[in-house]
Parts: sequence; C-alpha cells; structure tokens
Amino acid sequence: MTQSEFFKRLGAPLKNTRWSWGAHRADGALVLRVWKDRTQQFDGRPFAMLTHHNRYADNQGNLGYKERNGHVEEIRAGTPCYMVMCQVEDITASPRQIRSFDQDNVYLGGALHESQGDWWIEIVQPIPAADLFTPVMQQ
Repeated sequence: MTQSEFFKRLGAPLKNTRWSWGAHRADGALVLRVWKDRTQQFDGRPFAMLTHHNRYADNQGNLGYKERNGHVEEIRAGTPCYMVMCQVEDITASPRQIRSFDQDNVYLGGALHESQGDWWIEIVQPIPAADLFTPVMQQ
C-alpha cells in the first residue's frame, strides 16, 4: 500500500501527496508524517521532531513547512495526534525521500516539548493501524 493510500485508510487523505506532512481525520485528530531518524529521548521519554526550523526557516514559502507549523499550533490547542513513522531513503538528501513507513502501527502523540527552537511530540504508544482504518468505499 502506498503512503497516500495508507493516509486515506486512516481517514486522513493528504492535501498533496508530495508536500503534505499530515492531514485531519473526520474526528478532528491529526495524522502526521514523522522521521524515525529524527526521534530522541527527553527526560527518558521518546519524542519525534515536528519542526526543523534550521532547515526551513529561510524558505517560508515551503507549503509543507507552513502546514506543519499549523499542525503544531493545533496540537498546542489540544488537537489529538497520531504519527506515521517514516524511514528516510538517504539522510543527506534534500529534499528527503521516504524509503518505507510502518504500515502496522501508528503512534499516539502526547506532550509537546520545545528544544533548541524546534517542537517535538511525545511518542506515547503504538496503536495497530487497522484499529483506525475507516471502511473502504465501494466503487
């Protein structure tokens, strides 16, 4: 299954498959792409990087970056969040390409944490993706 199809099955179709970093479900929750290599521990708890201001701050026209900053504001206001964990093809490439992603689980987001000007979200627990799949519409 492609990542675009995966997001649709989660009830959160991406606005644009190339630049969208996440989408909303009908229940209001966000489903966000995050990079496995951009996770780290704060106070003994795992977090995933949401913003990467050093990389994007000089490119305010980047649609995905603008979208992600909006996601952070929504989470700060209490919007629930799930994450799709992505593996990068080449960590030195720009832009990054997704090599693969975890199709078995999504990860429940928890507390936000700000570190060195960037926002991170706590990875609370894995949830079987099938538990969040919406019914497939018949054509």
